[in-house]
Amino acid sequence: MQLPFLVLIPLSLTQGLLGQSADLLPKGADLFPEGGNRLDVETDGLFSDDIDVITSRLNFEQTRGSWNFSASVGHIYHNVEYTPTFVTSEAIRRENAQTYDFRVEKVINPYFTVTGSLAYSQGFTDHRSIWISEYYDQLNGENPAYREADPQSFSGSLGLQWNYQPGKSFLSVTLAQADTEIVPGWEFDVNDLTGEASLFSTDEVLRTFTGTAVWSTVINSRLRTQQTLRIGRTDGRRIRTQFQSDWAYALTNQLTARMQLGGAHEDPTFIARYGGLGFVYDVNSRWQLSLNYRYYEDTGEINSSNFNTAAPAIRTRELAAGVRWSNGSTSVLGSVGLYSIDYDSVVATGNVFFTALYQDRDFTAVRLALTHQF
Repeated sequence: MQLPFLVLIPLSLTQGLLGQSADLLPKGADLFPEGGNRLDVETDGLFSDDIDVITSRLNFEQTRGSWNFSASVGHIYHNVEYTPTFVTSEAIRRENAQTYDFRVEKVINPYFTVTGSLAYSQGFTDHRSIWISEYYDQLNGENPAYREADPQSFSGSLGLQWNYQPGKSFLSVTLAQADTEIVPGWEFDVNDLTGEASLFSTDEVLRTFTGTAVWSTVINSRLRTQQTLRIGRTDGRRIRTQFQSDWAYALTNQLTARMQLGGAHEDPTFIARYGGLGFVYDVNSRWQLSLNYRYYEDTGEINSSNFNTAAPAIRTRELAAGVRWSNGSTSVLGSVGLYSIDYDSVVATGNVFFTALYQDRDFTAVRLALTHQF
């Protein structure tokens, strides 16, 4: 397995953000005001017998008066062993994707905050699209009408937060739009008069509009909750509604329990349910232990084309344990877990060409994160 350039990404971003000459700044300007900066470096890995995914991200955040800015760059590495079905051959795909995010926040007064964000990605960001792309590459690669997939996405959002009890409770509303270039489906169209078959693709770009409302409040000194309602619509699909409820309760001065429940629905057939339970234990002022369990299930993706690539019903489970060390300005987090995926049979969906893709898998999940404030 080839590892991604985990070190080169942070270095390249550091040069972009920090490598400017001080002569270019206004006289007396302070590039990094003391106490207003935060640097996060994160690496997550998923490893199984035939699929490995390593995601790395570097984020820099700075607060200047009533303004807060953050920018991040990420890298996603996939190592996928493609298993053939019927008409294709074995293959190994190694793909690298890049992600970029920028967010700005303006505090109008103690009660109102305005936010905005932009995000861009280039490359395959999930193993499923790599698998489907390999299938089409092998099946149609010699056809002059065929084009290899070049996935990318661009999104933006605007939001308003009302801190009706500053430091304790808020309501926020965010509107977002995302244009995503996906791996299209490829089909043959037969001319009724000539009998000739021509290759054509389904839509390559999907546009999604989303509205999100969040209510967060501190109920008392031990209990806090946050409720999230998200309504979205993708071109060619119906409205999808999602609701999520998060709770945090301090059982003791050292032990906190966190719970999450949620679900989503989209006509005519999609239903999802998920939840999680976690515990965080503060050993002392420097060390913290955590244990988390998460569960997810849905009824399977809605197929919107004649050739079926949609996933069948799925159930996932994850159990992870972590440890965190902090000295006040710097913290390091490490965790390891087991992540399992169970699919329903693809035979019922008619999706037999992707039997090997939608098979049960067990992943080892690892995470390493560092945060430094200065």
